[in-house]
Amino acid sequence: FVSHKEKMQLARFVLRTCGVAVVVTEAFRAAAPRPTPLRQEVARPTAARQGGPSLFPSPVAPLRAARNNNKTSKPEDEPYAPIGSLIRQGPVPFVIRLVDPNKYERSVRAYMLKTGCSRREAQGNMDAFFANANDWMLQKLNEEKGGPVYDYANANTDPQQLILTGTWAVLITGIGIKAAFFGW
Repeated sequence: FVSHKEKMQLARFVLRTCGVAVVVTEAFRAAAPRPTPLRQEVARPTAARQGGPSLFPSPVAPLRAARNNNKTSKPEDEPYAPIGSLIRQGPVPFVIRLVDPNKYERSVRAYMLKTGCSRREAQGNMDAFFANANDWMLQKLNEEKGGPVYDYANANTDPQQLILTGTWAVLITGIGIKAAFFGW
């Protein structure tokens, strides 16, 4: 049973999380070049075009700086491939990464900006969010209350567990094919 207070905390957490996504989305929209039909263009400083610092910094400047400084990144800061999403959280985030990579990338970057975490940690959290948003939000609420922190970046990556899971998947798939095509 969830109390009214916990429901309100969950609602505030969801609004904060969604609010960051909206702010980052609006920042990306604001940074996009817009055509200026028939109206007089406002004079803007051109220092940025000449190589100097801009008086109007881009809202995505921190992302560009992080990407440029990523040349000497640690292995735990490097992103993992879509198969990593499949291994960590299952088929839902894997399919989202393949079908709508822009949505996935925006979500990961928004989470990185909000929390200041590494890319791998943001990917793990967004994979968990796409797999089961309610459980992910409850886990984050428990973490805010002082509960244990779950490491989504390295979830389900134990080699022994992967071998066991793969073996079971092959056996169950084989039994399913036998039952479907040849009868039990």
